[in-house]
Amino acid sequence: MSKKQKLAKIGSMKELQPLTIEEIHTAYDEGEAEVLALIVGWTNRLMARVEQQTELVQRLQAEVKALEGQIAKNSRNSGKPPSSDSYNRPAPKSLRKRHGKKSGGQVGHVG
Repeated sequence: MSKKQKLAKIGSMKELQPLTIEEIHTAYDEGEAEVLALIVGWTNRLMARVEQQTELVQRLQAEVKALEGQIAKNSRNSGKPPSSDSYNRPAPKSLRKRHGKKSGGQVGHVG
């Protein structure tokens, strides 16, 4: 599914409008059974929305994890060629060993 399709699906989720005062008064006037039906219906719609949002979050988390995995790869830890490394590639490691001597000439020698 492309990004445009995902965004369209997110946008197409039916807006969940809050109960209006008129709806509540009408249910109240019709009796206890109608008030309970209104509350149960509203609760079911909320739970459906929570399930949709949970599924969306899980899909997006999986996508982020996959993208982070792609970003973490470079020529040193995958089969990618060095030319595909971005500008922040790791610095090359020198194979030369440190010799333990101080740099510079001999002590007391005037140069």
